[in-house]
Amino acid sequence: MPRFECKINKILLILISFSFLLFFGGQNCPAEKSPDSTAKFYQAKTIINIDSIKLSESSQYDMYCDYSGNLFILLEDQNSILKLSEKGALVEHIGGFGFGIRQFNAPVAMASPDGGLNLYILDSENRRVVRLTNSLKWIDQFQIGDEPGGKTIGELTGIAINSQKEIFISDPRNLRILKFNQNGRFLEEIEGRSKFIEPGEIVIDDEGYLYVTGRNGEDLFLFDDLGNYLKRYSPKDDDSITAIAVDRSYFYYLDSKSNSVKVFSKKLSYLFEIKPRINGDSEVVPAEIAAGRRGRILLLDINNNRIYGYDPVEK
Repeated sequence: MPRFECKINKILLILISFSFLLFFGGQNCPAEKSPDSTAKFYQAKTIINIDSIKLSESSQYDMYCDYSGNLFILLEDQNSILKLSEKGALVEHIGGFGFGIRQFNAPVAMASPDGGLNLYILDSENRRVVRLTNSLKWIDQFQIGDEPGGKTIGELTGIAINSQKEIFISDPRNLRILKFNQNGRFLEEIEGRSKFIEPGEIVIDDEGYLYVTGRNGEDLFLFDDLGNYLKRYSPKDDDSITAIAVDRSYFYYLDSKSNSVKVFSKKLSYLFEIKPRINGDSEVVPAEIAAGRRGRILLLDINNNRIYGYDPVEK
């Protein structure tokens, strides 16, 4: 009888040990297909129709959401900036081709250091930065010299502003980021220790960390708030990075090859993917993304003339 009980005890111990292995092994195994569970993280809660706005695949866009949920859309091919209400109604408009007040020549990017109270527009071909109010009233501008830092600039491609109102501008010809104060005085250049492959779009987070795309769409670069190079990230899936955004929790980029949004930690560790659904018979063709309020990520669909608002949800 004791031998029989001993055998039973051994069997029970083996079963218990096996159960623990299954439980903790499952807990420690990383999810290999985390993008498949995207619906548990983000849902398209808002669809904003913007049928009155002419959108083209050949144009360059930028998008910004202010502290009240109003949306600003930059239309490079129309040399215009639009302000839309949270529901998509046109509120204000500024622009038209030219080099004077209220005119632009190839505006390519915009940024704000204060939730949209002031908007800074990079007017590329006019070689200037224009400051507008939230209602798109012209405040002032500063010209970007032909040779900041002793190097002749070419095309300008991106702008970002930190909380101290220091302005960062991409200069792809010279493989650097230019840094100015709010009055347009040149401060320094950030070269990334020769890491850059023609910098393109740039964004800055609430801690002052700078995220820069390679203009080839294949690389990301991260700098700290002092301009020190930290990291280079090159996607493994042949992604083509066409737009970037950052908020308090995540960094995002738009991959034009898969028409999806890739979500990262702020230290550029990949987390998951947001894959826009097909809208009826028309494919969603995203051209720009922006960080919205309360963790929302906004996506501009130029094929259906819509803006989708994806909200984070609990599992």
